[in-house]
Amino acid sequence: MEGFMTVKEAAELKHLSTGHIRQLCIDNKLKGAHKMGNQWIIPEKTIREYEPDPKGFAVVWERRRRAQNYDLIQRALAENAARVQAK
Repeated sequence: MEGFMTVKEAAELKHLSTGHIRQLCIDNKLKGAHKMGNQWIIPEKTIREYEPDPKGFAVVWERRRRAQNYDLIQRALAENAARVQAK
């Protein structure tokens, strides 16, 4: 559906677990989210505007920082492996 996201898509976008996104839907913290069959449908605008409470904000930023560091490490390892194979 245009303009809506699934729980999985929202979790990937916000770097949160699917369980956390589901709980936000159940607690009505994501405005406009509704259940269609056995899946939650969340308006894209709502999930893009969502920011966690200040208590959890530092945790989210730390998770994002770690994910970026992990990507940098993986990229460096891949480049190093390519250099070793080229020799």
